[in-house]
Amino acid sequence: MGISLRTALIIHNHDVKIAPYQNTKTAKYGYEIYRLERGNYRPLLTSEATFTTEEEAQREGLDLAKRFKETPLDELLKDVEDPSLKELLINLSS
Repeated sequence: MGISLRTALIIHNHDVKIAPYQNTKTAKYGYEIYRLERGNYRPLLTSEATFTTEEEAQREGLDLAKRFKETPLDELLKDVEDPSLKELLINLSS
C-alpha cells in the first residue's frame, strides 16, 4: 500500500478513527482511516477489502494508525532534505 508523506503526517499528528466496511461482491472486509476536521469527514486512507472478518479489518486499521503515531517525526521526514519543505509539510499536516 502506498501512502503519501502528507497523509502519514496527518495520521501521526491527529486523532483518527477507523471504520471497517464490507465489499458486497466479495463479502471481504476492509477499513478506512479518517478524521473529523471542524465537524467535516476527511477520509485519509482506504484499504483493500481482503480481511475475513470485520474485527480483523478493524484491528489492522488500528495497528497501522498506531505505527504512524509511534514513528518519530524525524523518521517520517528522513528523506526530506530541504528544511523549508520539512517545515511546510509539518504545517500542512497540523
